[in-house]
Amino acid sequence: MYPIARGKGRRFIAANIIFVVAAFALSAAGFDRILGYVIPGTTPDRMPMVLSASGLLGLAALIYGGCLIGGGSYRQILFNDRRVCFLLAWAILEVLVYFVMSPFPTARRMGEIIAATLLLVGRAVILRGPCAPIGRLVHVQVVINAICGLTMLAIALVDGWNVEATVRSAAAFMRTNAQGGEAWHMTSLGLAHYFDATGIARIDRDVTKLQPGDLLVVDFLDAERAEVLQASGLQPIATIRAGINLGVSVSTLFYRAANPWFAASDTRPAVVVLRANKPTGIPADFGG
Repeated sequence: MYPIARGKGRRFIAANIIFVVAAFALSAAGFDRILGYVIPGTTPDRMPMVLSASGLLGLAALIYGGCLIGGGSYRQILFNDRRVCFLLAWAILEVLVYFVMSPFPTARRMGEIIAATLLLVGRAVILRGPCAPIGRLVHVQVVINAICGLTMLAIALVDGWNVEATVRSAAAFMRTNAQGGEAWHMTSLGLAHYFDATGIARIDRDVTKLQPGDLLVVDFLDAERAEVLQASGLQPIATIRAGINLGVSVSTLFYRAANPWFAASDTRPAVVVLRANKPTGIPADFGG
């Protein structure tokens, strides 16, 4: 949209297409994490904010916006339009709220900023009047952007379905194998939401005492934590996964502006069901 609003030619639009494709490809490859290995004084987990994927994209958006608004006589046309002034104020407010909430880059809070700036540029296109013919390049750019966005959306939707499917399978397993005991869950984020919806009680780590035969499902169980739970009388009896295994999943780091996805042999969420062999609580050193 920016090249159209500025009436730029084919070369500029082609360069913009290359930028979009390169940015998406570098993000998919873990661009900001790779930089963390090669820039002195940084690590993959401690990157300068502006060098993260969304930090660079945000910087590019600011540059584009500055060029659009600061275009001489073109600027005069824009600021004589009340709708443009409203959209500009909205975009600035969204940016301010973004940094008031947290100074760190995050993909999940970019939506309203993108919406405001897209409408602003769209209005600029209308005010500028008929643009020079730009041929198929614009269509190519729109298609590439749409494919990138829809790809992430499709992966995220499958991730969501997998969370719900895994919870439903785990809840059914626990009810079938309860053997008269209570069923509890100690999970996080979307898993906790769906377990609550199935009627599986959420454990209070400081208060709840498990009785022999009770079942507990957790979603974070490495070898060290498993050892801690077994020592307290909780025995793992099943690991449950359900849904569609794409082999690729949206990374939680994406929502903190890092790698958008990761690949694995099985990207469905896993939960572990444990049975209490004696009266016990959750050990203080369990972590999680």
